Amino acid sequence: MSIPANCQLRPLNTGWFAELAELENRADRVGYADNWLRFAGATMDYSALYKGLAIFELFEREGISVERIHDYVLAAQKRFLDTMDAVDHPLLNRDNLIYHDLQNGHGHFFTFDCGTAEQSERLQQELKSRAVLSDRRQRLLRLGFAIYHGENETYRQVFR
Repeated sequence: MSIPANCQLRPLNTGWFAELAELENRADRVGYADNWLRFAGATMDYSALYKGLAIFELFEREGISVERIHDYVLAAQKRFLDTMDAVDHPLLNRDNLIYHDLQNGHGHFFTFDCGTAEQSERLQQELKSRAVLSDRRQRLLRLGFAIYHGENETYRQVFR
């Protein structure tokens, strides 16, 4: 964040980090810094920026790119679909899968229309009991795919 020279704006709400530059000049009110720190709220934790930088460096070292991650996820989704097609699940099936184009531009998740909010909630609880996390919006249940899924994952525990 940049602050224009001679800016006198003060945050409406503030937190612990807002007065870091003024800790030794404590007065009756919060002494804001003359830079971007005056807008740093109580929930700001700069360690996330350092962690992010470390991840970017790791990805560069390991040759991990957006394209490689996307290809990995597409392979995971294909394994999921292969397993799904081999079973006869009443809700998790091609008829209930909402998609436009699974090969070109589909997100890293699958959304299933479970018919009712009750069926979606029941399925979510059933999946959770098998350590399968999902999210739900009324009658829609969503399963996500990412690089932390193993290369040999077949997703059979989803369809028990």
